[in-house]
Amino acid sequence: REQLEKTYDESVRKNQYLYTWTAIVNACEMKKYPESAVKKLGKDLYNYNYTWFAASGYAQYGLTPANLGITEESCNEQARETLKEELCLWAIAKANNITVGDEEYTAKLNALVESVNESLSADTTPYTAETYLKTTTRQSIETKVLYDKIVGDAIASATFTEAE
Repeated sequence: REQLEKTYDESVRKNQYLYTWTAIVNACEMKKYPESAVKKLGKDLYNYNYTWFAASGYAQYGLTPANLGITEESCNEQARETLKEELCLWAIAKANNITVGDEEYTAKLNALVESVNESLSADTTPYTAETYLKTTTRQSIETKVLYDKIVGDAIASATFTEAE
């Protein structure tokens, strides 16, 4: 029972974050997308998805990336949504003077390292902060801290009701 309640509470928390963040992003208006960033991220997404497709074995069934919705345009649309979310987050942080301190950064970095290490098999060398930083950037970690702060503050001031 205790485990079920813990799982339920975690699910509720994740849904609150997701729905709150979605409402925040939907309320943001993008006047113009940075098209060079859209093209770069879109190309990166397309290449990643194409590589995933090639490794998936779907081609043996006559499928193509386009059959699965993997097109340059779909990847550019995904890039626009990703950029909108990040730009909204940073704009909200700037407008409200929300910053990331060194202690918050270090705590998030350590939590991410711990989380990744929990999912590793026993024979895999665990990450350290230094090795983990080879896979990401400080800005990426700061973005996660800002997300937690901004969405957490919004949730704290929101009222949620369960659907019947």
